[in-house]
Amino acid sequence: MSLTTQAIVLDHRPGKNVVAEALRMTELAMEAPVEGEVLVAVRILSLDPYQRLILDEPTLVGVPLPLGAVVPGRGVGEVIESRDDAFKTGDLVFGEFGWRQRAVMPAASLRPVKPLDGKLTWELGVLGMPGVTASIALGKIGNLKAGEEVLVSSAAGAVGSTAGQIAKAAGCRIVGIAGGSDKVRQLANLGFDATLDRRAAVPLDAAIDEAMPEGIDVYFDNVGGKTLELALQRMKPGGRVILCGQLSQYGTAGSATLCDSGLILGKRLRIEGFSVRDHFDAVATHSALLRGLAVDGSLSQLETIFHGLEAGPSGLASMLAGECIGKSIVKIMQSD
Repeated sequence: MSLTTQAIVLDHRPGKNVVAEALRMTELAMEAPVEGEVLVAVRILSLDPYQRLILDEPTLVGVPLPLGAVVPGRGVGEVIESRDDAFKTGDLVFGEFGWRQRAVMPAASLRPVKPLDGKLTWELGVLGMPGVTASIALGKIGNLKAGEEVLVSSAAGAVGSTAGQIAKAAGCRIVGIAGGSDKVRQLANLGFDATLDRRAAVPLDAAIDEAMPEGIDVYFDNVGGKTLELALQRMKPGGRVILCGQLSQYGTAGSATLCDSGLILGKRLRIEGFSVRDHFDAVATHSALLRGLAVDGSLSQLETIFHGLEAGPSGLASMLAGECIGKSIVKIMQSD
């Protein structure tokens, strides 16, 4: 029996052009599941910065997405037909479905999902890969100590907002940088000790100096560029810098941030690039830690929801433009 599904594919390389215009909706044929496979109706899909990086050629992450290929993406779906004893109809599962409404998947590639108090979207945010990214990075590079001063850029994003909450739970003082008064307000509601609006009239360097007059112990960097330069100049001796993203330069040729090697040497700074892809062996441990923080109320989720698969391209563009708060998610409208 042949099946079809709606999907979003790469039509052409966006370059510096509008990302959404490079993606198009199409209908794809797929075969019914065979032994060891399940048919999944995708319920929610994750929007992530890496999806922008792989649209162009060359790319900094993995390999470029081939023209005509389905945009990759993680999500949670519901099993609607199973040919494997591990799953039954109605089970919720996490997997790499790509941007499509339905997918036939090997059962071995899926893991069961039991949402915390019905919070299904949290499985893609604070309890999913963004949360795991923040947790592992802070554990392996941040080496947090109670009472330390932690600065987080793009703090209203999925990774940044989780990183701030994890550091707060560890007894640190947390300062977050975000763009816009609404984002700053929501960070305060999450428990950030100070919030800096990069769009405010006060220059960011002066704002950091006022909020952290004694300097920075740990900087969790999600943006690169000028903000990274400002943070490096204000690190305390023995400070740690986690390079987790470069949001300020996605989709542009960018320019290398020039670091003062004398400053790094003199202050004995640790600066390390981080990718969760190098630490999949630690995912289960940190997933359990995050779930514990969520259960005791130390972790919450900011999120922006887009409705319908067709909203994926514009949603990705909005996220990259800094227009979203927290974890950006597409909810798929199912007709079956």
